[in-house]
Amino acid sequence: MTRDGRAALFELRLASAPNSPAAVELCNRLRDAIPVWLAGFGLPDATVWLAGATAITSELTALTKADLDRLGIWILLGVFALLVALLRGVAAPLCVTAFILASYFAALGSLELLASLGAWRGVDWKAPFFLFVLLVAIGADYGVFVLGRAREEARALPYPDAIARALEATGPVVTSCGVVLAGTFATLLLSRIAFLEQVGIGVTIGVLIDTLIVRPFLLPAAALLLARQRA
Repeated sequence: MTRDGRAALFELRLASAPNSPAAVELCNRLRDAIPVWLAGFGLPDATVWLAGATAITSELTALTKADLDRLGIWILLGVFALLVALLRGVAAPLCVTAFILASYFAALGSLELLASLGAWRGVDWKAPFFLFVLLVAIGADYGVFVLGRAREEARALPYPDAIARALEATGPVVTSCGVVLAGTFATLLLSRIAFLEQVGIGVTIGVLIDTLIVRPFLLPAAALLLARQRA
């Protein structure tokens, strides 16, 4: 407390590591709660500053998240534009983009579930962005492989047969690549670093969903439904 009684410094030592998700969450709660407490003590006009490693991490996280959210939108729009150019249409790229987002949110939800079960103290604020970039790139590639080959086969075959031929031609390669890629990222679990563990398990789950569910079942079904609508 200063001599004039106009300022006070309180030190709070957290049980969690200073830069951990749990510490950052507590810092955010304190930032919202302290003004309410002060108002209750009759000091509604008091000014509060939070300092230290956790407060810096909290502010950096908020600023970076806002930037990454905007960047994520631009990445998605850029990938969609490339898909439109490669697949020469709008409907198929929309389906690919929707399935990419579904795989991403399924993987992110899996991370949140694991964190709630105690695997980590929280999902690292950087993990969703890296997970998003990786799954968008992988999902777009797989979609182009299947639909691009189907488009080539449709020059000589009815579209249902072209889809079947595309799956037959690309299936073994894409499935093998997906399984190998998932296994590669799964090795990040050995790092013992929460951020790398989360990216590794998240990409593994997203790639397996895309490889074993989206590419062989959902994407061909959506392509056939769109073809019937056009017919």
